[in-house]
Amino acid sequence: MKLTRVYRGRLTAFAGCLLLLSLLAACGNSGASPSLSITASPSASPTAFATLPPTPTPEPVPTASPSPSPTPVPTPTPVPTPTPMATFGAYYLIGVCDGTPLDGADAYAGSVHPLVVAYAEGTGWIVGGSSTAMRDFAINYNWSGDLWLSPIQLVVCVGPEKSIRVDSCGTYTRDSDGVSGQLFRSREDVTVRVVVASTGKTLQSKTFSGDVPSCADTITNWIGEDPPWNIYGSSPEDSDINTWATAVSTQKVK
Repeated sequence: MKLTRVYRGRLTAFAGCLLLLSLLAACGNSGASPSLSITASPSASPTAFATLPPTPTPEPVPTASPSPSPTPVPTPTPVPTPTPMATFGAYYLIGVCDGTPLDGADAYAGSVHPLVVAYAEGTGWIVGGSSTAMRDFAINYNWSGDLWLSPIQLVVCVGPEKSIRVDSCGTYTRDSDGVSGQLFRSREDVTVRVVVASTGKTLQSKTFSGDVPSCADTITNWIGEDPPWNIYGSSPEDSDINTWATAVSTQKVK
């Protein structure tokens, strides 16, 4: 197979030359001098348009709302600090019942008189509600729970029971052996003293009595000693003593 290169660029230039010669010849034939005038059309200057940025919409200025006036904080009423209560153990308190002043106790004054109740046991005293006590008094919870707002002022001393003969029930005969004799009935009394703890001196006292037994037609359960015989009433109620002691704790100082 035979290949022929085509010179397209050169053939185009050659054709152009032939066309130009033909034009010159034509012009010669007409008697005019050949001329070639090329007028360049001016290019239009491009018009520059400056695009302005859009005017921003002004933001509305917020109207300042008036601030509410602060609510005044009420000034709290100062509360007086309670006097710290001196802690007194039962051992120190019971000495007051024997007339021994309690060092550190408050004077008997004011409208509230912190107190504690102690009762006689054997040859000594026991504070009601303490670890060794067999009896309790509700007013002593203020002492054991440190509820009094000032030191102890008073000690209420519950003395030992005393049998007081009231009268005779008459003559009775013992069924077991026919022995006859007088039968007396007695009541149980307890004297309660209020002692000022700072001085050891008695401020006041009151006697509490138990029930008096009745003179029944038949009496049982007494000791089988020889006559005269005695029957005894009940002991005073500790609740009555506690009620009185509670009233003493707020009594007016005379």
